[in-house]
Amino acid sequence: NQKIELDINLFRGPWLSLTGHPAPSRNKRGEMGLTRDAGTRGIAGWKPQMFGLDIPQLVLDGKPISIADSLKWYQWTWAGLPLILLLIGGLVGGVLGALAFIFNARIFRSNLPGFPKFMISGSLSALAYFLWIMLSALLSVFMGGGS
Repeated sequence: NQKIELDINLFRGPWLSLTGHPAPSRNKRGEMGLTRDAGTRGIAGWKPQMFGLDIPQLVLDGKPISIADSLKWYQWTWAGLPLILLLIGGLVGGVLGALAFIFNARIFRSNLPGFPKFMISGSLSALAYFLWIMLSALLSVFMGGGS
């Protein structure tokens, strides 16, 4: 009769709790020890999906358990718009684009309603492009290329 909950946090990632308390960690990184109602012990862990960008599957005693559906193609596309900076933005654009993509994917996995997810994600993508333009201009001036 234990209540198992999964919390999807924007910054921390997935968090498993039992009856309101964090699942106890084991010696191996990422493993959690669970006790069933019958008193037997089980081992749980996370299996990354989509290169670690999507919610991982919960693995309980070696058996994967799907926690949530994968994001839809249009959510991945919208979240991935800042990745254009990888192609056109050099090192600065690549870093900003990758960070914006990671946070956009987490925004789509948050508990926010649908439309605000797109608004916040779009704003974050626009911020990444703005920062890229500003940082590129500053670097150009400081490196002597902005004469």
